[in-house]
Amino acid sequence: AGKTRQAVAKDVIREAWGAYGATDYKTAIRKFNQAWLLDPENGDAYHGFALISTVRDKKADEAEKFFRMAIAKPGVSANAYVSYGRFLWIVDRLDESLVQLQKAMAVSPTAHDARLHIARVYYKMKDFSKACEWARLAKANNDALPPDFLEDMCKKGGTA
Repeated sequence: AGKTRQAVAKDVIREAWGAYGATDYKTAIRKFNQAWLLDPENGDAYHGFALISTVRDKKADEAEKFFRMAIAKPGVSANAYVSYGRFLWIVDRLDESLVQLQKAMAVSPTAHDARLHIARVYYKMKDFSKACEWARLAKANNDALPPDFLEDMCKKGGTA
């Protein structure tokens, strides 16, 4: 249809994210793979591989390999850094998580959920005042805050 391989890969990645969001991981991985075959330099395909490795396959080592490949590609979305940052705080690599989440905000100042995860990292570090501060920033950025998240983050910091 007159599109480049890169443009078609972006379209296919959009379809892959739709399938991923619907928890249709079989279709999602097939679409991410199709996008990768079309454009091996598209980091968002590797981001998809990383999330499928985490959610479906429960293979943290494989997921991390794909996260690193994703963020090494030029033009990867801020969401790849957010997902990698989330992955890192879940496995208790808190300082590394903060680095990736800050990179997400450098790529996109309004990176969705970066502030939410930074709040969680500071909470895990027991720096409750910073957790509260970042939770407020997350709310202002319209991040996907769970119910009572702001209150929970601010309760221990005495700033509720």
